[in-house]
Amino acid sequence: MGSLLSLLLIGAGLFSACTAEKLEDPNNTAAGSLCDSVTITFDAHVKPIFDVSCNYSGCHDDISQSTLTSYNSMTAARRDYAHFRVQDGSMPPSYATPQLTQAQVDTINCWKLAGYPEN
Repeated sequence: MGSLLSLLLIGAGLFSACTAEKLEDPNNTAAGSLCDSVTITFDAHVKPIFDVSCNYSGCHDDISQSTLTSYNSMTAARRDYAHFRVQDGSMPPSYATPQLTQAQVDTINCWKLAGYPEN
């Protein structure tokens, strides 16, 4: 009887320790509201970010094979790859300055969600 009572008490303790935390919906973010409020385009929104943070000598300039200086220089695969690297935090690299702000990362994400429009 004592072991049954002990089991019930342990079970009750474990059950009460569980919480029903709601995980954040990745589609319900500040980026989502930005994406809903404005159509992000390469020319108006993304190129200025790339020009400051990516398009300089030694990185993604016109000499580089992976240039980000113009919409036409970027294939669909390169746009997807650039988006992926920005989202996973590996670009720009940690030693580069300036680093992207969360608003800039969100802008690039919205550009992808909109289908990568040019202008």
